[in-house]
Amino acid sequence: MKFEEGAIYTIDYGVVSKLATFLMSKDGLNLFRDSDGLFNLSDTFLLKGRVKVTAADTDF
Repeated sequence: MKFEEGAIYTIDYGVVSKLATFLMSKDGLNLFRDSDGLFNLSDTFLLKGRVKVTAADTDF
């Protein structure tokens, strides 16, 4: 998956959505930070479609 470093994304888990900042990608792991801290979403997991990651609208 391709994400832009420093960009903010909406991560939709189906029941809840959260905003997260993309930090980096390495070996198929995508590191994000949200209000709860750091977490990874693997490319393999994202391809299953269980969560949706979209660029957040940051134009205010």
